[in-house]
Amino acid sequence: MVVLSVLIAMLPKIGRHQRTGKILLKEAGLWLEETGPPEPVIVGDLPRLTYYAGGKHIASLSYPTIVHNVRKYNADFLILRDYEENAPIINSLGPPEWSLFCRYPKEDSPGRERGVLIYRPREKMPKRPSRISGKHSESADE
Repeated sequence: MVVLSVLIAMLPKIGRHQRTGKILLKEAGLWLEETGPPEPVIVGDLPRLTYYAGGKHIASLSYPTIVHNVRKYNADFLILRDYEENAPIINSLGPPEWSLFCRYPKEDSPGRERGVLIYRPREKMPKRPSRISGKHSESADE
């Protein structure tokens, strides 16, 4: 009886976590649709995010598949969940070098769960206007 009452008390929290995750993926996808290129090729394991971004999803569920598909499909983005164990994937990709395009939700979003990391090849990063000359910079890392 006690176990049943504890389970019943936990049900709203379990459902809320799943909804929050889906909402986060939708928000990130819509943000990417607004800020990224049209119909981007996205490698990762988050098809819901790709759907909202209006992109082409290349399913990649394992480390070797991700590395292979990023190169094979000339991906515009690599999207990973924000877990430390995903760091070696980025380090192994090699040329073209990848840069963090966005961490979603933004770091200043209080109380939000871990989100997603959106990486982009350095060569496809948008060029930013130089603060001094008004010309576009050669590197996105300035």
